[in-house]
Amino acid sequence: MKSENGVYDDSPGYAGRGGIKSRFHESAKEYTRIIMRIYGPHYTSNIIGPQNREEAIKGLTAKALKMEESCEPTIRCLLKGARAPETIKAYKTALGAFRKWQVDGPEERRKDELTSAAIFIAKRSAGVKATSLATFVSALAFERLGKKPEEASKWAVLDEMVRTQRKGDGERTRIFITKQEIDALLSALPRLSWPQWRKDRAHVLLILLFYGLLRISGAISLEGEDLTLGSSYWTVRIKKSKTDQDGQGCNVFIGREPTFDGAVARCQHRQVHGYLLASTDGRKWSSSAAASEGGEEPQMPSTMARM
Repeated sequence: MKSENGVYDDSPGYAGRGGIKSRFHESAKEYTRIIMRIYGPHYTSNIIGPQNREEAIKGLTAKALKMEESCEPTIRCLLKGARAPETIKAYKTALGAFRKWQVDGPEERRKDELTSAAIFIAKRSAGVKATSLATFVSALAFERLGKKPEEASKWAVLDEMVRTQRKGDGERTRIFITKQEIDALLSALPRLSWPQWRKDRAHVLLILLFYGLLRISGAISLEGEDLTLGSSYWTVRIKKSKTDQDGQGCNVFIGREPTFDGAVARCQHRQVHGYLLASTDGRKWSSSAAASEGGEEPQMPSTMARM
């Protein structure tokens, strides 16, 4: 309704007589269109805002320059520093695969990003775990500066797809190895017709997986200098791991035991290219070969912290 000066007034006094909100409450888009028609295109940024994080950074940088302030690095740091470096790296990888899928396909894939994201998740769900899908959704939300209210139904679809995938992942039976089984494997090693260096490598691997709670990928990445002998325990320096979001590393302590001490010492003496658990030629051992030699990567109870 127009006031005396000819401008639409949506104050409480007009609400009962057909104000903008009361007339168009069922359509936020229509309300926005009317506001833009009244106040002009410059009002758009205040209603819609930046569509992604890069737009926000560029917009704030431009405003800062108009205010005679040069703080682009700080703005970028504050808007991108809310996540650990490894998380940002994972986000880039997830979004990179999505963007490539969009570019490689028909134009329809690039029209509505969230709808395309749902199709992309459906396509990938057959070959990946829920954690990968969840990372993609988080990356998309991070890039788009959060989940906007007007997009709630589309985000709900993505979240529901991830939840369903996670439920399917959880239904798989996981068998956890016990201390008795580890002890049986260790006691059987001396009876195998393997060369001594291979027995040592298997012995150290099993101890690191079960007592050190390392993943196979982390164990085979260890270098000889990463294990330091103390008076009553070994200090294992983990420089980086899959779940180390800040990339700071950590130390793991394993108690000394004569057989283990000897196996580690021989592995350290044998190293050629630096790796503690090396392949036949002294180079880095592959994860698949390590898993094959150890049977399967020992599954630890979920209540135990793992690197």
